[in-house]
Amino acid sequence: MIPSDFRLDTVSVHLVERLEGARRSYLDRPEEAPPAFLRVAEEIVADASSEMVEYIDNAEYPTVLRREILETFLPRYTRLALEHNALEKTRFGAWRSGDPIARLITTIAAVMGAALFSRFFPSVLAAVAWIAVLLVALMPELRSAWYKRLYQRDLQAVVDDMARIHDHLDVYTPSERQAEPARAAAAPARDSTLNRSPAVDFDEAFNKKRRGAQNAAKRKE
Repeated sequence: MIPSDFRLDTVSVHLVERLEGARRSYLDRPEEAPPAFLRVAEEIVADASSEMVEYIDNAEYPTVLRREILETFLPRYTRLALEHNALEKTRFGAWRSGDPIARLITTIAAVMGAALFSRFFPSVLAAVAWIAVLLVALMPELRSAWYKRLYQRDLQAVVDDMARIHDHLDVYTPSERQAEPARAAAAPARDSTLNRSPAVDFDEAFNKKRRGAQNAAKRKE
């Protein structure tokens, strides 16, 4: 049994926390991010492998941990992180990256549209138009919140996949691996011994019964 601190998903969460702290440093240097992420991942895996020695006796698990973190988790995280960095760099696709001039122009346009709309439509619809003005003014923040939520969802999906991978791992300890063939070999022999009926010599039983009948007849005579 692997302690929870060293499960694949737990190590992945710890790694996400470390990598997210450095991710924005590579907004303008995306080509430097993958090797930097790899160095951090190798450091986390090495620390976990050295700490788990005194808690588990499965000599294969550190190798499994390293393989799954570096070959399964890290490529997926790196792709998501670089995509999110590209979106953050452009303020998630906002016009002119949502700078003050862009915000001012879009807000003025929305106000003019709402004022024109209010002249020709009922007050209820006019109220909706003015609410739209507020949404336009806050659009950069709304887009940012939406994409960050999607990013967090995607990261959680990666961690959930690591948990499923861990749950399907063969994590027997070495002693259990050695004992398993012995148990498998011993089980049929033990069962056959318990279920075997006592051996009966039917000829001897018949002869004994016949001799008993002959002796009974003699006593009657």
